[in-house]
Amino acid sequence: AGAAIFDRMVYHTTTSLSNMIGPVEQVELFGHPVVFVASTTFVPQEAIVVNYQSYVNSVRLALAVDEAPFPDCHELLDDFSETLNIIKGAAVSLGKHNQKE
Repeated sequence: AGAAIFDRMVYHTTTSLSNMIGPVEQVELFGHPVVFVASTTFVPQEAIVVNYQSYVNSVRLALAVDEAPFPDCHELLDDFSETLNIIKGAAVSLGKHNQKE
């Protein structure tokens, strides 16, 4: 029953969000600093899977892309980068505008 529920969830999910943030300080694993974290998931029959990972005050973007609908994945990544810069600029502008003096 559990497997059937899980399969139904995976095959019928269009968007999935999580608000769990990553660590704000660098993590060590067996005495070695972790400098990069990139997680992703495998979802069958999806044209695009986007994962955002926050780690030590930075955000990493991982894309899993089907080449049929997105033949130029580098252009798609550039579009994501441009859009995130626009969002960041708007957030910074809004933050400065709402600061109390």
